[in-house]
Amino acid sequence: MVFSCLNSAYKIEADVFTAWMRTLTRVPESVLWLLHTHQYTENNLVLQAKKSGVDKTRIIFVPTLPKREHLQRLSKSDLALDTTPVNGHTTTVDCLWAGVPVITTIGTHFASRVSASCLKAVGLPQLITSNLSQYENLAVDLATHPQKLLRLKSRLRQQIKSCPLFDTKQYTRNLEMAFFQMHHAL
Repeated sequence: MVFSCLNSAYKIEADVFTAWMRTLTRVPESVLWLLHTHQYTENNLVLQAKKSGVDKTRIIFVPTLPKREHLQRLSKSDLALDTTPVNGHTTTVDCLWAGVPVITTIGTHFASRVSASCLKAVGLPQLITSNLSQYENLAVDLATHPQKLLRLKSRLRQQIKSCPLFDTKQYTRNLEMAFFQMHHAL
């Protein structure tokens, strides 16, 4: 099982990282991909993993890649784990576009609700949790029940073909209509 979180490291809060480490502990032989960052930050994350009883080889720092290669790599991940209280924005959309379900925890402000909005837009609201305990349990459930995860991935592949989040032509038409209406309202 390959979990991933390719959000910027500054979004990784201690309680989220602790939930990730508990998840890795509960899902033997799983790994977590994180985006390569400053060596000092990576060392601290590995140290925290070790304190949680997670071997450093299970935390894999991956380099930044050009967009196409980034999306190809993302598609090899099984399940994306979002950050909170600042969710992934572009990162979440990239994961969904690559066909990787994202588990998130919804918060009370804009930056903590972006991933939930994206998941609703692709018809996967069941991946939205209200706290880190639910988040962790959902990650473990999907990781230990591969058929559930495969059904989610299949649904996601179907949804991205027609959902509003990825229908750029319709979005453009709607935006042009809004501009037209604003212009004529003046």
